[in-house]
Amino acid sequence: MNSASLNEIMSAFRETHQTILQLASELSEEEFTWQPHPTANSIAFYLWHVARWADYLPASFPDTTPELGKRLGPRQQIWRQEQLAAQWHLNPTLLGEEESGMDMDLTSAARLNLPGKATLLDYARRTFAVIEQVLPVVDEEEFQNRRHQEWATDTVGHYILAHLRHESEHLGMMQYIHGLYQLMTATSGESG
Repeated sequence: MNSASLNEIMSAFRETHQTILQLASELSEEEFTWQPHPTANSIAFYLWHVARWADYLPASFPDTTPELGKRLGPRQQIWRQEQLAAQWHLNPTLLGEEESGMDMDLTSAARLNLPGKATLLDYARRTFAVIEQVLPVVDEEEFQNRRHQEWATDTVGHYILAHLRHESEHLGMMQYIHGLYQLMTATSGESG
């Protein structure tokens, strides 16, 4: 892995974040919260979920290797620092792994009463800015280093790329839901 490759990875994060934010920004509140099925997630849910992991990743970096711990020092998630679960009246015990929506049961996820689009976009913008600020601290050597967390079996680079893949997968889901919404509203308009 060379610095040019690392720059490409950082660029991919920025582009993914820009695309997610642009898509969500252009939606009406109805499109943003629309669910294709009562047990399906909305774009709002996916934006929150991606932002939660973008918040978690940089906060976990100091624990991945001793060198990143020295470079970054202790970091706290915006979510925890601002106590957003409490502010948004969400029950943390129902929010899945790391209060992120990961492994939430379908019914709880579908019924999650998230704040409005402007609030979620603000949170996403701030978490994306933090991850984009922290990622360049990872140089070629740290990218190849094994993570030191007790449960981790991969490298820092794999951890970063898995997160990028995760964001990209959810961007695809958001784009699909948006397209399905457009198709459904166009079809209902034609039959009406």
